[in-house]
Amino acid sequence: MKHQNNGACEKCLQIFDKYPGFNQRLKTWFRLLQDRRPEVHISCAGRGSIDQAAALAAKRSRCKYGESAHNFNCAIDIFVSLPNKGIYDEEWFKTVMPNEIPESLEWYGAVDATYYELPHIELRGWKKLKADGTLTLVEVPHAKRF
Repeated sequence: MKHQNNGACEKCLQIFDKYPGFNQRLKTWFRLLQDRRPEVHISCAGRGSIDQAAALAAKRSRCKYGESAHNFNCAIDIFVSLPNKGIYDEEWFKTVMPNEIPESLEWYGAVDATYYELPHIELRGWKKLKADGTLTLVEVPHAKRF
């Protein structure tokens, strides 16, 4: 399955569903964004221990398993699919994303971001929810459906 610029990309939904219990607030926000901006897609949502180790080894993450919002189903990485534009087109991100991020989310492409990572968006305050025991680590991906 490939990503499609149709405003309801099934591949993006498949990525959300890789690990059970993705944060509903973040998922709903993304679905509304994709409805308005069908060119935006998800490359990564939840990450279990194997996925996190691979992301760390490939330098796509600075975190060990248990340290990333992805490990708690509270982060996504996005990209765009537009003709004659790269998937991390800085002009698109800097023009579109500042107007799309609600207070409940944190975008690492923002001017004042703690870490600069253009495609990364996470639930603001997820570490407090982790400390409170509200969040649990993701681990077992859904079984493939045939």
